[in-house]
Amino acid sequence: IEATQSAGEPMMMPGLGGPRQLKTGTGRILGRVVSTDSGGPLRRAQVRLTAPEIGVKTALTDAEGRFEFRELPAARFTLNASKSGYVNVQYGQTRPFEQGRPIELADKQVLDKADVAMPRGGVISGRIVDEFGDPLPDALVSAMRQTWSNGRRRLLPTGRTSQTNDLGQFRMYGLPPGEYYISASLRNTDIMMLDAALLGGPSSGASGSTPSSGYAPTYFPGTTTAANAQRVTVAVGQEAQNTDFALAPVRLAKITGTDMTSDGKPLDGGI
Repeated sequence: IEATQSAGEPMMMPGLGGPRQLKTGTGRILGRVVSTDSGGPLRRAQVRLTAPEIGVKTALTDAEGRFEFRELPAARFTLNASKSGYVNVQYGQTRPFEQGRPIELADKQVLDKADVAMPRGGVISGRIVDEFGDPLPDALVSAMRQTWSNGRRRLLPTGRTSQTNDLGQFRMYGLPPGEYYISASLRNTDIMMLDAALLGGPSSGASGSTPSSGYAPTYFPGTTTAANAQRVTVAVGQEAQNTDFALAPVRLAKITGTDMTSDGKPLDGGI
């Protein structure tokens, strides 16, 4: 969303209830983004400042890792920093996956030490193959974390994904330290489908007919059930290599039916 402002007019932001007026002021927030490894500055890190009063403001750090936001109103701000290869960090955050601390800025206040220290992210790399050991390109690989809900284990995506190359290789970087479960699946149905004859099953019919086998979403080290998935542990800046596994082949089901109009007639051209 892009906001515009004319001279002497308040900035307006589109919203569900009509244009929303964004505020300005004389407050400032300054700080530095540094590496936890060396303490040195992180150049060209992206810093985002958000609040209902201002929407979203962004800045890039300079050669010394410094950033500055000006003309800020009194408000409660959230500040976070990101840089490729490093773990995204909120201001005031002390542990991975925890919430940071908001910045309470008063009218005309200057906060000059809103510093953020960013650890280098961990990496998980490996290779996805089929049941014959051949590479599977274009497989979607996701890093997931375990949560508990109503006494049951659930795996939720962290947002970190990778796509395999022509050798079946993947590499997910910028991961916070911790334990992960790796899942892989094929999205492209032209690649996903296997002819049943390749699996030693009955023929699927003439050339060009719909294949009857494919691949199920699979967890490392090669299981289709989350309960049997194996954890992969990553430390700060560490790479967990050789996370290789094969996707599990399964027989596909077929669902047929007829689209009908509201008066009970077959619908032509429906999707």
